[in-house]
Amino acid sequence: AGRGRSGVPADPVPDRGRG
Repeated sequence: AGRGRSGVPADPVPDRGRG
């Protein structure tokens, strides 16, 4: 998680690529 538009590589939630 955290590999889209989150910013942090260790996001606690699944980054939303387009949303």
